[in-house]
Amino acid sequence: EGDVNIGLRLTSPFCHMIGFFKKEVIRIVSEIPGVRNVSMSADEGLDWSPSDISPAAAARRNEMLSRLPA
Repeated sequence: EGDVNIGLRLTSPFCHMIGFFKKEVIRIVSEIPGVRNVSMSADEGLDWSPSDISPAAAARRNEMLSRLPA
């Protein structure tokens, strides 16, 4: 039908990036052909654990961290 609903799991209830994430998710997904409506909601960020990171995301994170000055 062209309606997309996205649920985002926060890593922290104090995440200051949620406004940015919402704006970018709506902008990017709206550009997909056939999408007419995009909504996004976020959870409370109270039950996230580092074990929730996918192996690919953990590898990207570790690569970025390895580039930071000690």
